[in-house]
Formats: sequence, structure tokens, C-alpha cells
Amino acid sequence: MVTDVSEILDRVVDKQMEQFKKLNIITNVSDEEFREVLKSIYKDIVEDVLSIINGLIGKTIKLVESKNPYPEDIFTDPTQKEWETMKKLFRKRGLSPDKFFGSFGRKVWLNCVFTLKKEFEMVGLYGKKEKKKEE
Repeated sequence: MVTDVSEILDRVVDKQMEQFKKLNIITNVSDEEFREVLKSIYKDIVEDVLSIINGLIGKTIKLVESKNPYPEDIFTDPTQKEWETMKKLFRKRGLSPDKFFGSFGRKVWLNCVFTLKKEFEMVGLYGKKEKKKEE
């Protein structure tokens, strides 16, 4: 989950300070005092945004978990004896179980990554933002 409020807050305040300097806005306090004022203003906003993001991440994780195509009650784990039989069968035929399971695991992993990207795109947390065309 996203939790580092201070890092995000510093970045927001840095951007705001940049804008003030570009616009040549003068205050009657030092830069450091002004930074602290901006931090106090933006702290609640940043925390609210992080709360929303964390909620969306949590919902996405639950959604992805609920779409498990291999439920344990249908696809039970092999017993130790079944694993040993599979290994012997592979070796007997000159095949590497590590190569097979590594390839299979990589495909499962990439499918998980694809699913997460798709779910995050649906809630607007991932993917390219479409730029509005100027006419």
C-alpha cells in the first residue's frame, strides 16, 4: 500500500514553491516557513488521496483474487508421491522438471501482471491517459 505521506507531501510542496517562484510571488515569510504552511495545508489532502488509492488497490486485489481460475477445491495440490512420480516421468523422458515448471510459473506470473494492469486501467490508476485533441 502507498503510505509515505511525507515524501509525497514534499513533492507537492516543491511543485507549489516552483510555481510561486515562476510567478514571482513574494511572501512576507521565509521560504522554509512558507514550506511549512503549504505542508499543513496539503497534508490532509495528500492523506485523503492516499486513502482513496489504497482503497482502490485493496478492491483491485480482492477482485483479482475472486477471479482465480484455479480454485483449490477443484484443483487440489499434488501429494508428495505425485510430485515424485512427475519428476521421475520427466527424467525418464530426458526432460527437465525445472525448465517445465519455470516456464509454467513464468506464464502464470505474466498472466497475474496482465490482470493487475487491466484492473488498474479500469479504475484509472494505470495506463496512458488520452490527451484531449485541440481543435
